[in-house]
Amino acid sequence: KIDCDGQDLKILKNFLQNSKYFPTIYFENTIQTGIDLDNPLEIIELASRLNYTYGSIWSHDGLLIWSGTLNSSCVADIFRMQLNLQLIHQPSRLYYTDVLLVQENLGEEFSKFEAESRSLQC
Repeated sequence: KIDCDGQDLKILKNFLQNSKYFPTIYFENTIQTGIDLDNPLEIIELASRLNYTYGSIWSHDGLLIWSGTLNSSCVADIFRMQLNLQLIHQPSRLYYTDVLLVQENLGEEFSKFEAESRSLQC
């Protein structure tokens, strides 16, 4: 889990570009400008190239918004919606999102986690 008061994505990008280790990653994602939109999309693209295959996105209050494979266009659509809600001053449940990235070799564990996460939703 990374939470560095606005510097999360810069640190995460540097880590992914330079690390020999690739743990499961969980980070907060706030999108308020177009530049803010580019950063998480770049992280997802970089993570995908490094064999991160699965992911989940939650609203800041814990609602599971999406879960699946990272090659899905849903991730970019959710981030764009997050930006659009900010731009019209309606951030609602997408004030920030929590993002989980999981490597391909943990696919079975991710599937169990995903099923349990879905079962806990109201």
